[in-house]
Amino acid sequence: MHSQPPSNAYTPQESFEIVSRTGVKKAHMRIEKSFLSGCSGGMILSFACATLISTHTSPWYQENAPGLIKTIAALVFPYGLVIVQMTGSDLCTGSFMYTTVAALHRRLSVWRMLQHWGVTFLGNLAGSLFVCCVITGYGGLFEGDLYREESLHFAYKKQVTPEWYQIFLRGIGANWLVVGIWWPTFAFVSLGFDHVVANMFLIPNAIFHGSPEITIGMYIWKGIMPSLLGNIIGGGLFVGVLFWYVHLQGQGDINIDGHRYEPMTRPAQDLGRWVRLKEKKDMTESREQRLARWLDRPLFPWKRLVVGFSLAEFAFENWLLFRQYRVLQRTSVPKALDKEIERDTFDKSQEYGRAKAKFSFISGLFNQVKSLAALYFNLYPFVWATAGTVISRYAPARFSGEISQSLLFMYMLGWIDLIAGLGFSYYHSFVLEEKFGFNKMTVKLWLTDMIKGQALAIAFGIPIGSAFLSIINKTGQGFFYYLWMFMLVIQITGMTIYPIIIVPLFNKLEPLKPGKLKESVEALASKLNFPLAELQVIDGSKRSAHSNAYFTGLPWIGKKKIVIYDTLLEKSTEKEVEAVLAHELGHWKMNHTSRLLFISQAHLFYMFALFSVFINNSSLYADFGFHRERPTIVGFMLFNEILSPTDSIVKLLLNIWTRSMEYEADAFAVKLGYAGELGASLIKLQIQNLSSMDADWFYSSFHHSHPILTERLKAMKWTGEKKVVDEKAADEDKAGLLTTFLHNVRPIAHWANLDALLGLVGSHVLPVVVGGGGGGSSSSSSTTLVALADIGTGSLGIQIKRILRLWLWLRLQILPAQACSDASQVMHERVAHRATLGIEGDTLGCYEGIWVEVRMCFGVLQAWRTEGLHLHRLYTKAPAHPDARLPPATVMNAFRCLRLAARPAISPAISPAALLRPRPSATAAAQRTCAPSHTRQISLLSPRRPLLFYTSSPSTLPTPGSSAVPSSSETLDLASKMSSHPAMGSMQIRCGPRDTYNPSHLVRKRRHGFLSRLRTKKGRKMIMRRLKKGRWNISH
Repeated sequence: MHSQPPSNAYTPQESFEIVSRTGVKKAHMRIEKSFLSGCSGGMILSFACATLISTHTSPWYQENAPGLIKTIAALVFPYGLVIVQMTGSDLCTGSFMYTTVAALHRRLSVWRMLQHWGVTFLGNLAGSLFVCCVITGYGGLFEGDLYREESLHFAYKKQVTPEWYQIFLRGIGANWLVVGIWWPTFAFVSLGFDHVVANMFLIPNAIFHGSPEITIGMYIWKGIMPSLLGNIIGGGLFVGVLFWYVHLQGQGDINIDGHRYEPMTRPAQDLGRWVRLKEKKDMTESREQRLARWLDRPLFPWKRLVVGFSLAEFAFENWLLFRQYRVLQRTSVPKALDKEIERDTFDKSQEYGRAKAKFSFISGLFNQVKSLAALYFNLYPFVWATAGTVISRYAPARFSGEISQSLLFMYMLGWIDLIAGLGFSYYHSFVLEEKFGFNKMTVKLWLTDMIKGQALAIAFGIPIGSAFLSIINKTGQGFFYYLWMFMLVIQITGMTIYPIIIVPLFNKLEPLKPGKLKESVEALASKLNFPLAELQVIDGSKRSAHSNAYFTGLPWIGKKKIVIYDTLLEKSTEKEVEAVLAHELGHWKMNHTSRLLFISQAHLFYMFALFSVFINNSSLYADFGFHRERPTIVGFMLFNEILSPTDSIVKLLLNIWTRSMEYEADAFAVKLGYAGELGASLIKLQIQNLSSMDADWFYSSFHHSHPILTERLKAMKWTGEKKVVDEKAADEDKAGLLTTFLHNVRPIAHWANLDALLGLVGSHVLPVVVGGGGGGSSSSSSTTLVALADIGTGSLGIQIKRILRLWLWLRLQILPAQACSDASQVMHERVAHRATLGIEGDTLGCYEGIWVEVRMCFGVLQAWRTEGLHLHRLYTKAPAHPDARLPPATVMNAFRCLRLAARPAISPAISPAALLRPRPSATAAAQRTCAPSHTRQISLLSPRRPLLFYTSSPSTLPTPGSSAVPSSSETLDLASKMSSHPAMGSMQIRCGPRDTYNPSHLVRKRRHGFLSRLRTKKGRKMIMRRLKKGRWNISH
């Protein structure tokens, strides 16, 4: 005979009916009450966790009976859950079961369930952090050494030791057992499972007490996410879904104590004198509808509003640019930098800034006119109709529809903008950046990058754009929630695949070679617990001379790679590179990437939520020419036009945030002991990149995400004891020297000769071999001269390979075999007898170098100078002889130089007009061809420090006492006279930041204050006019 169950006991079926009803009640609580209930649950469970740590702090039991003390602690812990149940507080882990059963029972919507999860989770987190920081933290509960060590050790075992998937699986087991009150909870604690709410106290408590291994990012990634997902599956799937299916699936309403379930039409508690929850919801919806209705008026001037916003933004941006341009016209170096920055460098930086400002204004004006024309002529409807026609005619029927037409519409607009901006893009790279020596791209590389960019836009844009539009079309008015979550996934995925897939398409990455730098960086990463996977070097010099360094990888998970630009390695010392990387690691240590991700997501959510008000605005579409159709993508574009005035505010706030992050990262590097090296590296990067050394504060607030150099040095309290860089060398190197060589030289001969050539002079001497043409020429024209330049190979890096290839290519093209043999022998002799070159002491002032000459019929002279570890180039140029084997276009592109050929007896009889002609006559070319081998060549680095170069045949080496080498005073005096002669109008006289200009169109004059560039025609007229007046004379 079976005994009847007691009257106060429920069957499993009745129990889960009560669970379902409880889930409905909890989900329909007011949000603030759900949050406060969650805070209460988090605080109560935190007290239980504190008791757990205190119980574990027993050294004798830890050593002699670890299992016993673990069991005792597990038996003590469940009192927290008992109090939670008695007080009716909420834990998100319990909600996972309650609301899942209610949703499966079709009594609760999925959205309401997710909303309740989020509110209770945030409440639990807030309550736990309050107890952790205020009650036990500042209350000094764990200040004792044993308690502090135990709390750190306990968190280390739960957070650092296990892998992500292990924490996830433990989270499943935890919430599978935690739905009980006593014994199941005891089991989960004893087994060491992970409970997300318990971790909200245990892990932040260790962070509060200074755990060196655990960071906030690690806690979010390994403390919250895996345990949260595991708890959801354990409580929702293994308990809620399982027992709903067993006991409630297919059952009607179950009678509990004589009461059946009644659907909730009002909240579970009184709302006071306010309306019911459903009425409140209706009121909220009507408010949104009223706003949308007010905006959707037939006569609302949307187009005029957009045009007004656009013009106002353009005027504001150019007002800021005007303020900055006035700062860029200053001629005095800022006081904070007057000891470090020379006047020439500052002037060059100012000129670079002014050039960029002018370009920004002109390109901005063009884009503004283009945008207004697109609005005035209704470009959007035309392109939309064209895209529809193309889709209907050429695409299969299954690809027809709004999504396909929208994607083609976006690509067509992008291609129109690309074609319209080609000229500005080309000018920026090949004129503006080239002028100041930063551009290293060829036209081929520029076009290749453009094609790759378009291919990536198509490959990634089609699936992302399709998903974007599908989410909006299928999820109704609440689309912005799902769209925001989708964009979060896309952003995190992009951060993951960008360094793996995108970067290798455009640049080459190589591991950093073993050495002192690699060892020091690895030691620094180990000291900071940075999960370093690899140190890589990227060929940034392939496109630009700017320097940078960064790390890749998600900020919360996995190993990360540090990427260093080769330009940074070439121009900085090892300690300075290490200081820059310490700054970057400071960004990681302080979770700056996570903060920026949070800010971007908050901005996206705000933008998507506001777009939901405009998406069905028919007057907006009609005012821009869409009277019948309302494409979603067009609505989103027009909405962005309306929202554009807020972009400036968002940019200002974001710059304020990122500036504070830069200060924090600088302070972090200073704290590590890199104050001097970081300050030096910042100054060097400022000089090398010609960044603005002063800025208008208002302009800087809107356009500079980083503080300017003076602000950063002031915040670091940096005071340099001595100059950190040789400004002269850095200045000339930045002027574009060594940057105009051919980048696409093809090897056309035996590269084995390169090793033999280098073997003649050793590893620290860079050979230059240039000589005359074929054997059919006269003795004077077959003259072969050799030049050497002493230089450390490490300071040039990747440029050395390119330079050597070019020189070897020239040698194999224009030198006969015998001349090469003679050149090698002479080169070896000159290295061994460097004193015979006549360049010792003060022969040429502070400069030293060796110069070369190609035979006169070839028409090219090269001049090289060395200073320290820098190799500098001085050029002359003449039209190529028809018999020259090197194409004239290649010569022009490779050397960009001017030539002045004069007979040994220099006299006023040299015709300035003849020298200034763009295309010399055949008579003049024949005269130059017959010039003697001992030809005097003039090349000027600047009018202030002119240099005079001589050449001689290879058979006779000049000696310091010979007449071929003049004295120092004679050299400088004659060169000064030559620089003042009007014939120098065709020379490259560098008065500004660059020593090379377009030789066929520009003349640079310094005489009588003419510092601007003059067109050749005007220059000729001016010189001839002054010659007639007799204002120029030359004498010996």
